[in-house]
Amino acid sequence: MHRWRFWLGLAVSGALMTTSAPVGSLAFAQSATSAGDEEMGTPPDQPTAPVVAPATDNQTPVAPADAPADVPQPGPVDQGFQPLTSDTVTGPLTNALAAPTGHSFYVDCASGRDTSDGLAPDRAWATMARASKATLQPGDALLLKRGCTWNGPLELKASGTANQPIQVTAYGAGERPQIQNAAAQILVSGSYVVMDNLKVRSQPDTYDKNCRNNPIGNRTGVSFEATASNNTLQNSVISDLSDGVFFTPGSQNNHLLHNELSNNIMLFDLDPYKNDGGAQAVLVEGDNNEVAYNNIFGSLACSTRYGVDGTAIEIYGGRNTAIHHNMTWDNSQFAEVSLPRTTNNVFAYNIVNGHSGVTVHAGPTATKVYNNVFYSTGGSGDNGNVCAQCSPAVLTFKNNIVWGYGSLSTGGAPVDEAYNVYWAPNGNPFLDFPISSTSRVADPQFHSPGNDFHLQSTSPALNRGTPESIAAGFGLDLSGRPVGQRGAPSLGVYDLP
Repeated sequence: MHRWRFWLGLAVSGALMTTSAPVGSLAFAQSATSAGDEEMGTPPDQPTAPVVAPATDNQTPVAPADAPADVPQPGPVDQGFQPLTSDTVTGPLTNALAAPTGHSFYVDCASGRDTSDGLAPDRAWATMARASKATLQPGDALLLKRGCTWNGPLELKASGTANQPIQVTAYGAGERPQIQNAAAQILVSGSYVVMDNLKVRSQPDTYDKNCRNNPIGNRTGVSFEATASNNTLQNSVISDLSDGVFFTPGSQNNHLLHNELSNNIMLFDLDPYKNDGGAQAVLVEGDNNEVAYNNIFGSLACSTRYGVDGTAIEIYGGRNTAIHHNMTWDNSQFAEVSLPRTTNNVFAYNIVNGHSGVTVHAGPTATKVYNNVFYSTGGSGDNGNVCAQCSPAVLTFKNNIVWGYGSLSTGGAPVDEAYNVYWAPNGNPFLDFPISSTSRVADPQFHSPGNDFHLQSTSPALNRGTPESIAAGFGLDLSGRPVGQRGAPSLGVYDLP
């Protein structure tokens, strides 16, 4: 949750329900299940379960001196939950980068020397400090050796161009190069930089011995600074942090694509009443940024204040954010939207599996939620979607499928709601406002609820939606197929059975 978080409590079925411009270019629209997806965290609608792998690729981290003996298992363990750690694989999810048009500079943690010129593998630099001083020009590449681990930060201050971006990526064989244990592992203040096939993580300052040894500290994976624009982070692993990726105020037009964000359960402070922030995979305070085609899981921290805490995506003052085609599971909450400055953020074609959905706190306007699947059969996920001080100007909610005891709560206030299907295992999902005549309470008939969210041929959600989502810029479903081939768009994330 974001630092200094605000809450609205609503009593729902005996449980406490907590609340709190341009859409991203479809040039990035690719199949979220394309070749190579299995090489990062496996989403739950695939036949195999997520693989729990070591937290680091190539070295055993040194724990803080006060770390308890059972440190390898921090975080909550309710309902069989085990903290998920980063993968150790090497394959990308998107196409390989084009060959750089400028110079290539190499960094090798084992045999490099900072007194070298960096222009060949046998003349590589050794440290992130030296790499941060590189005078990179458009078309240049900074190449980090696979299998290496460095202490951060890596500072990327240079700028490329749209046609000649600067590349920061991996070379050689082995696991992704890893940067760790700084306040922020990568600081991006330039423009037109593509970061590809990297890994960032951090050890905490300490552990909360009173809450299942949850890690405590303020650590960011990749921070897009105020001057950062038109940058891309892709095919990378961001794990074991308080803020996985931070789009700071002033950052704009940056893209977070095809990454794994996992086990980001670090909380800022041992005293959650002093500062209850952290456990956020993505924090958005900048404008016009894009979060798409990512697997986000394991943001489920043990909190002495809330029991469990953690958010896949937090929008805290950000505007015009496109959050689409992501798969999320095993988080405490999918998204929180806060602050009066916040406006015109869109959530589309996301799978939210096993945890609560979108909470719009008092203040934000024009949050749009199209064609998502919100699925939960128990636990915190049954808090569903919540809109505080709601009105049609605050929330648009269309073409979604919500399966859970808590579906959508507005406190009885009106909302721009239509063309949704709501369902719960008992056939009675909680709704505290009159739904549109185009929405219905019905079993959406998934192929395999919780695993495969394709619709059966007799589903009441097939071809029953509004084309408003297409007009908003979302013309492909989660499998990459054009929407509306058989008439009206279907509800949920898959347009065809």
